[in-house]
Amino acid sequence: MAGFKIGNDGILLAGGTDIEGTGGLYGLDGSLVERIDRLSSNSLALAGNRLLRLLWSLPGATAHLLVYTDQGIERHFALEDLGDAHQVAFDGANYVLVSTATNSIVWLSPCGARREWKAPGNGDAWHLNSVFSKDGHLFISAFGRFSDASGWRTHARTGTGIVFDLDTGRDVLAGLCCPHHPIWLDGFWVVCNSALHEVLEMDEQGTVRRRVHVGGWSRGIAASDDHLFVGVSAPRHDPDLRDTTASVAVICRRTWALLERVPLPALEIGSLAIAPTRLVDAVRRSAADLDKLELQMLPLEPLPAGSIRLGLLDSPETVESNEEFLLRVSVENLSRIRLQSVTPNPVHLSYHWTDRSGKETIVLDGIRTPLNPPLASGQACVYTMRVMSPKNPGEYMLQVTLVQERVRWFDWPPTNLCSEVKVLVGNARSPADDLWLPSLEHRRQ
Repeated sequence: MAGFKIGNDGILLAGGTDIEGTGGLYGLDGSLVERIDRLSSNSLALAGNRLLRLLWSLPGATAHLLVYTDQGIERHFALEDLGDAHQVAFDGANYVLVSTATNSIVWLSPCGARREWKAPGNGDAWHLNSVFSKDGHLFISAFGRFSDASGWRTHARTGTGIVFDLDTGRDVLAGLCCPHHPIWLDGFWVVCNSALHEVLEMDEQGTVRRRVHVGGWSRGIAASDDHLFVGVSAPRHDPDLRDTTASVAVICRRTWALLERVPLPALEIGSLAIAPTRLVDAVRRSAADLDKLELQMLPLEPLPAGSIRLGLLDSPETVESNEEFLLRVSVENLSRIRLQSVTPNPVHLSYHWTDRSGKETIVLDGIRTPLNPPLASGQACVYTMRVMSPKNPGEYMLQVTLVQERVRWFDWPPTNLCSEVKVLVGNARSPADDLWLPSLEHRRQ
């Protein structure tokens, strides 16, 4: 690391976010990288003399917002009805949260009062993701205006992305490809053009003045007096680059020259922020007390057989190939452990696909479905889980179970929890001789 200056009393914070164990909060002071704790963090923001930290969560899982002062954690908000919350900001009076999966913006007062604005469309139609406050207005970035859930998925590089004024509905920037984290800097808009792996400087007419290619999915922007910092996540869909890690691109604020990339021992970056040293010290001191907030799901010891009951309420006989469908599952918790989908080791519903005999695994890692609501000891609940069928047609066995991320699958001994059903997968989407590749659609966009 060549070293860079942030200021006399500041540290660059990077929120790492993923389900594979490398998430957490990282501090960069220009000469070294420190992992402060292991809680995946999706958004960081300053609110006066406070630091806001939105923890990472899957769609449907409880979102956790931590508010730090220089004395430690001042407030903890557990928000169960937010969906895939991407960012938090402060508008001078309220915390503003982007609830991506519900296509909405939520205002949360420091005392807990709430109001909401919802964009048209079903589910995650627009992929709202970032909010920036300027001159009393809130500006929101989105992948585009679509009516159907995930309608943006086939338009990542088609220029449907926008940044719009929430008060007026007017687009201030358009023609973008999966934009994130717009900020107003030096009289121009600066925004991550994530799908094209770049950061742009644009004028008020939307004309690109300067751009820097940063070599990966760009998300997260922070600025010091001399430098612009951009988060760069590791490639998600290229099997040849699976060992690549995330990094922070350091750009000269005056010339826009890319000076260096600082590697992080993480896969993805959710957000960047420059915080005063006293607040970062408070975060360090609070790391040991996070378990008191009951937001961590610690690694479980293997549960005995019969401690959890799982049943399929739907038994699909046929599905189309390479198609997502829904499956209702009943789960009863007879153990003494509260099962919940919270960091750093969340418990999720998931599945495998095997051949018709159940002996050869075709798909090991299925889409994750959070336990929302959490399942306390003695409780039972019905969940609707997402399932993606195999790409090749044929007869398969669908095996449904639970998994604690980075710990174990619940169909392993001694728990042996598994409900299975034979399913005929049709040929609606792809020819029989296509090669199946693991789906990564459940990972964060």
